[in-house]
Amino acid sequence: MKDALYYGSRSERKRLQRAVRKKGGALLSPLRMPHPPGRKVSEQITIGERTVIGPGLWLSMPNAKGRLSIGSDCFFGGDVSITCAERVVIGDGVGIADRCGIFDHGHDPAAWHGRTLEGADPRKGWGITTPRPVELKRGALLAVGVLVMPGVTIGEGALVAPGAVVTEDVEDFTMVAGNPARLVRRLRD
Repeated sequence: MKDALYYGSRSERKRLQRAVRKKGGALLSPLRMPHPPGRKVSEQITIGERTVIGPGLWLSMPNAKGRLSIGSDCFFGGDVSITCAERVVIGDGVGIADRCGIFDHGHDPAAWHGRTLEGADPRKGWGITTPRPVELKRGALLAVGVLVMPGVTIGEGALVAPGAVVTEDVEDFTMVAGNPARLVRRLRD
């Protein structure tokens, strides 16, 4: 049971992998989709044609309301983390390099602190922040180690430099870098 909570049920992982293969793509193992028993997380996810997702995807859907949509012709490197409590939309042709994180919510630090001081099990019962949708538009590219925070839209054809932390919207055809990410240059006039 411990492995099922950490990795998600084998049947759900296989169901999602089969759906991706049917569309000419690949979803490589290991794949981790923790979820409560009985929930069909694979039904909360749509993945387009010819999309390739590298090994080590961590996909957290903490409730049954979350919806993840990944377009066609996308490529994810290894060890990408996506948390989706409401909505994450990844457009066609998006590239996501190794060790990136995309989050539409966070955890409530006050709840964490209060529970640990009370001696409660810190792994259980601490809430999430209000989810805010995330969108990566067509042709966007996230370099290695990028973090995309809740409520952000990354524009069409935008490039995000390695290690950037994106806390605000990124315009179409621009390059951003840094923590927090700031405009470096425009890619089109």
